[in-house]
Amino acid sequence: MDDQIDGRTLEGGYVCTDRSGEFRWQPGSLTQAVQNGFWIVFEDLNKAPSDVHSILLPLLEGADSFKTGHGE
Repeated sequence: MDDQIDGRTLEGGYVCTDRSGEFRWQPGSLTQAVQNGFWIVFEDLNKAPSDVHSILLPLLEGADSFKTGHGE
């Protein structure tokens, strides 16, 4: 993991659709893993930016879910 990974990449975000002015939620890799009960492996977590640490900390402390900016 390096500074190329950010919280939005892990959580997800809104992306444009083909229709003008319309957006849809695109879950990130961590969101998909948590929702589906998958494992996810991080290497060099100490190199990750602080927003990534803020997202991962509750999960590392035993939480079984997390809140995204999407409200789920």
